[in-house]
Amino acid sequence: MRICFLCLDIDGPGKWTVREELHNGRSPVTAIDFGYAEAMRTIIDSHVTTMISSLLLFVFGTGTIKGFGLTLSIGIAISLFTAVMVTRMITVLWFRRNRPKVLVI
Repeated sequence: MRICFLCLDIDGPGKWTVREELHNGRSPVTAIDFGYAEAMRTIIDSHVTTMISSLLLFVFGTGTIKGFGLTLSIGIAISLFTAVMVTRMITVLWFRRNRPKVLVI
């Protein structure tokens, strides 16, 4: 039975690392675990970098620039939570429900 795996990671690197782990001969469970672990570094790095620039805009900006920095910080925090927690939860729930033997990416 072949099951199609949908990667819900908004930043994209999770799909490629899961694919690489499957090509290296790992089982679907370990491929997902290793894929998320490797992608997590990239996701957090990109969000932290953007958060630093938004905080700089807030600290050194005036008027509407401060508002933009604050809005960007809130958006980045929500995006990081979604990328880390929600997509992982959806993937784990899908995997527990379907128990696929093979992931097709």
